[in-house]
Amino acid sequence: MDLQIQCPACSRRFHVHEDLTGKTVECGACDQRFKVSPETVIENKDKFYPGEYHDALLDRLGKKPHRKVQKVSFAQAEYSPDTEAEAVLPATAGQKIAVMVGIVFFLLYTLVFVLGSGKGSVFQDVDMTKRLILAGFVAFCSSVLIIFGAKGWRARSFLFSLFLTACLIALVFVMPIHKIPSTGEWADDGSQNELPGNGEDLPEQGEGEVSVVKRRVDYRPMQREIEKHANEEEGEDGLAMVTGIYIGDIKENDVQVVQEYLQRKLSLPSNEAPAAYQRNGGKDRFIVFSGLVQRFESFVKHCEVLGKVKTHPEIRVIEVELDKSIFAEPSREVQRQMTDPTKPSYFLVNLDQLNHVNLRRVKLAVGRFASPPPEGVEIRKMPRMIEELIRLLREESDVELVGDVGHALQIWAKDDKETVTTVGRIVVSWSKIGRFIPTSLVEFLLENGSEDSALVIDSLWGKSPERWSEYYAKLGPVIESRLTNHLETSPDELKKAALGILRKIGTRKSLPILGKYTDHQDDEIKILATRAISAIESRK
Repeated sequence: MDLQIQCPACSRRFHVHEDLTGKTVECGACDQRFKVSPETVIENKDKFYPGEYHDALLDRLGKKPHRKVQKVSFAQAEYSPDTEAEAVLPATAGQKIAVMVGIVFFLLYTLVFVLGSGKGSVFQDVDMTKRLILAGFVAFCSSVLIIFGAKGWRARSFLFSLFLTACLIALVFVMPIHKIPSTGEWADDGSQNELPGNGEDLPEQGEGEVSVVKRRVDYRPMQREIEKHANEEEGEDGLAMVTGIYIGDIKENDVQVVQEYLQRKLSLPSNEAPAAYQRNGGKDRFIVFSGLVQRFESFVKHCEVLGKVKTHPEIRVIEVELDKSIFAEPSREVQRQMTDPTKPSYFLVNLDQLNHVNLRRVKLAVGRFASPPPEGVEIRKMPRMIEELIRLLREESDVELVGDVGHALQIWAKDDKETVTTVGRIVVSWSKIGRFIPTSLVEFLLENGSEDSALVIDSLWGKSPERWSEYYAKLGPVIESRLTNHLETSPDELKKAALGILRKIGTRKSLPILGKYTDHQDDEIKILATRAISAIESRK
């Protein structure tokens, strides 16, 4: 049987036959001579795997040898504490995902909260208590995910979650709370400011707030309009078709601006202007809208631009504390900024003007954007500018303003497919209801290859061929089939216009149809058809 021995000098191991026991051998690695004795022989220990072999003796033995510690004067080696398997093993994929989901949940909610805290956004009318509860819930869920997934740094993950929670709670206190004004409450901050009027507005004994408001605004004009629109047979009292807006301390010149602004926003024609009644010795105005079925909240939204509002929906009255700064003319410095395209603030100042109450200021700002910028000024695609121009197309009806919006889009929205599609839909809807369409918008659609341009121009051309034949011809041969169809179905006036366009853009596939009109009873149509055939044949 072979024995395994170990050289005492170099610790090299060898296998030798048991017959050499007690004899001297020489190490093949370091040439050291030593005797094969029990001290140099290494005994092989049997290997056992868990569950394979059981010895009762092992049950009586601990993991570490139990021995009495002797007091010595030198440092002793100590056993290291047992290492937990969880601390040694790497984090699992699920734990890593949990950390990422927790952090993303924090950041996503923070982004939604910041963007949704403005007027008309998702967090409008959500009070402080509900915001804190929601923020606490988000912070708790995110912290649990982060701490669970942060394997190996639990303490640091706890502090990190605590920091994120503190930032989120602080943000709740910093962001403003916007509320839709309720009855008897000012929209700005809910403070019970003194209402427009004089000291005679104090309630009498037993008089409710509605009665006080009616007496202060002199509700009689509204009452007359309500009775006029009432329909007893259908059970309608007429209140839904009448709205009153009471504006305190307003100058005569500003009254006209406010009326025009409300007419524009409510899409009222100029011949249906609301009635304005003087109150409080001519200092205040009570503007009554009659025959207009619109949600009360729509009136409130437009009035909020004028200043603080206080609403009484049960009698459809809105009181406005006017913000007089909106009527002030811009300072010289602001005027220079809004007229000099080389200044960085040029775009922002003019963008603010697009939302102004005064239509004149809006038209001036759009006119500046509609003018080609001087050399050296970069034409940038500004999403906010495009959004504001599209909004003006949808909300405004002034012919000059809409025309300038079309010119501005030609400059700032060139090759913007999304904007072209949106403008095309708006113009198509206008053509269906017979609304005036400026040439600038048609040119914008043509220049950018809009699919709606053919439909729009064909509709406009059918009503006014003299004005739109030039633009019809710009569509090119793709419109040829529409023109040949007009030759067979349209009146003679459109036939003549179609022949003139085919002379410019027609191809040989139109020759058979044109040949039918060379002997037409109308001499002018006969001549135009002959000229169109000659022009087409001369083109290769």
